[in-house]
Amino acid sequence: MEDPTILIAFSAGLASFIAPCILPMIPAFLAYISGTTLTEINNDQKTNFKINKINIIANTIFFVLGFSVIFSTLGVLINSILSENINQISNSLNGIAGIIIIIAVMRLRGV
Repeated sequence: MEDPTILIAFSAGLASFIAPCILPMIPAFLAYISGTTLTEINNDQKTNFKINKINIIANTIFFVLGFSVIFSTLGVLINSILSENINQISNSLNGIAGIIIIIAVMRLRGV
């Protein structure tokens, strides 16, 4: 039997992609990647506006590659720096998060 983690990871990625907080940003991302604006497209429709697909693909690859390199590097650095003290730091962050939640609940209740 196949390992279900790949299917679960794919489903989670798809769900996060269509989440209400991400879905509205897709047009802005595509405009950024293509290097065009809606005004340019509307003005150039009369002159047979053509999108350079190779440029879009290259921009997308480098955009994703840049995010991957940065977040992978940060993950490795943080893991190597904090590996010895992670339990103490985790307990401290849990305490801080608990205090923030208690303050937020108190403010919502008007206390």
